[in-house]
Amino acid sequence: MSEELIERAKKALRITGATTNRQLAAIERWHDHKDSIGKQASAELKTISAGVIETPHMRHHQEIFERVRKRTGMYLAGETFPEVVGFVTDYDYACEGGTLCGFTKWLVLRLRFGSNLNLGWPALVLDAAFPGSRNPEAELNAGGAAAQRHAIATLFDLLTEFDEVRSKHDGLKKVFLEYDQWERDQRSRP
Repeated sequence: MSEELIERAKKALRITGATTNRQLAAIERWHDHKDSIGKQASAELKTISAGVIETPHMRHHQEIFERVRKRTGMYLAGETFPEVVGFVTDYDYACEGGTLCGFTKWLVLRLRFGSNLNLGWPALVLDAAFPGSRNPEAELNAGGAAAQRHAIATLFDLLTEFDEVRSKHDGLKKVFLEYDQWERDQRSRP
């Protein structure tokens, strides 16, 4: 790879505001240790320079989330929706907010809830899990283990769907632009 391509990738990331320390480190590792890093750094750089915000390191959460989905009780103290929400939230904090960046906005767009702009993503996930319910949280609590499992499955399904959207070229940028337009449309309604 040429110095020009590396600089173009860095510039593109800075312009879009998508630069993270991990992404810049991948570029620097590739540049400084071309021979020793090998295929992984090269793949990361190609992914970054293509404008896709996804590296092998960032895909790691998909594997972890799939394990927790399949064996929730093995990883968490309780097999409840609040426990899983806590786990996903803590994981996102550990990843400096990169895992769930844009997730709430994407959920609002996907679910088209004009009146629920102030809800956090856990409440939006419950709305998706129990559509038409006047009180999804009450339905979750009254439904026992089956309702908890359903809400957990819905959360992980939505996270997988969001990852697919986000991993496309300019996927996260498109989410933010579409949300911005949607929000303006909501404000202009009488």
